[in-house]
Amino acid sequence: MSTGNRCVNITNLRLTFDITSTQPTGEVQPTEFTSSAFVAIAKNFRNASYPVDPLDNSTLSDGSLSTPNSVLAKNYLLITPSSNIKLRIYKKMVVDCEGDRLDTVYGWCNALKECLRDILKVVRDFRGAKLEFSQPRISNLIANGPLHPCNAFKLYSIILSELGLFTLNGRDRPTEKSSMICLNHRIAGTTHSPSFTITDSSVRIMGCINPDYLNSIYRQLYALSEKVGA
Repeated sequence: MSTGNRCVNITNLRLTFDITSTQPTGEVQPTEFTSSAFVAIAKNFRNASYPVDPLDNSTLSDGSLSTPNSVLAKNYLLITPSSNIKLRIYKKMVVDCEGDRLDTVYGWCNALKECLRDILKVVRDFRGAKLEFSQPRISNLIANGPLHPCNAFKLYSIILSELGLFTLNGRDRPTEKSSMICLNHRIAGTTHSPSFTITDSSVRIMGCINPDYLNSIYRQLYALSEKVGA
C-alpha cells in the first residue's frame, strides 16, 4: 500500500450534540431533562438503562425504567441498540453516540436526533417548543496504525524538526533507549490536544481530531518512519 492511501484504524469514535428548547415566547427552557422526560424517552427504547453510579445509593423502587422515583438523580440514560453502539442521553440535554465504526456512529447519531425530536414534542415540558439539535461534533476518537519499523527516538527527533505540529507530552524528555514516546498535537482553537503514542512500529491516537485530518497527519508520520527506517 502506498503512503498516500494509508489510513488509521478507528477503534472508537464518540460524537456529541446538544438539544435546545425554545418556547414561543423566545425563552430558552428547560435546560435539563426532568424525570418525566427521561422516563418518556426510556419507554421508546428496548435496550435502555440508568447506569449505576457507585457513589449513588438511591435505587429505582421497582427496578423499572418507568418508575419516576430517583430517576432525576441519574446523570444519564444509556441505550445500547447493539453490542458495539452506546447512546447516552444526559440530564443536561447533551447526547453522546459512541461506537467502533465511523459510518455506523454517524448513522445512529442522525437517527437518534429524529427519534428524540418525535418523542420530545409530545412530552409536556416541550409541547409547542422549537427543538434545535446542534451539528454532531467529535468529542473523542481512538485509532491506531502501523509505521515502518524504525527507531522510535530517531523518529521522534525528525518529527519535531520536520513537522512542527507536536509538543512533548510529559516532563521527561525521551532518550535513545525510549521505546514509547507520547506527543501532543497542537490544534488551534481547541483545549484538548489529541495524543500520539509512538513506538518503533506503530502509532496510537486518542483525543478530539477530525478523521480526515488525522489520516493526513498519519501519512506524514508513516513517510517519516520510512525515511528513518531506510
